[in-house]
Amino acid sequence: MVATCVLDECVANGTTCLMGQTCNDPDQTVTGDWTCECNAPTTGSGSQMAATCVLDECVANVMTCTAAGQTCNDPNTSPATTGDWTCDCVAPSTGSGTAMAATCTQVGETCECNA
Repeated sequence: MVATCVLDECVANGTTCLMGQTCNDPDQTVTGDWTCECNAPTTGSGSQMAATCVLDECVANVMTCTAAGQTCNDPNTSPATTGDWTCDCVAPSTGSGTAMAATCTQVGETCECNA
């Protein structure tokens, strides 16, 4: 019978992961498979290194936009930058609302008046 060695690589490497990340060693019988995983609500992972975490605010706020018939856009998904997501009007309307539904303006329509 051959002994199987168990080594949790997160014991030695867990400090590589940054604040807001968790070390994960999925198979403690295999070396070199540990990762740093971003904690929710951020996403991302790094193989044998700190992860680059992303916070897409549209994941949590998309219903605000879609309920108004608009699209959600988060121009900066860095976890350090929040509150910059927008609801954007859909053509032929224009307009944008930061962290809220937009007030849309119709573009390209003409009115005819009865004389």
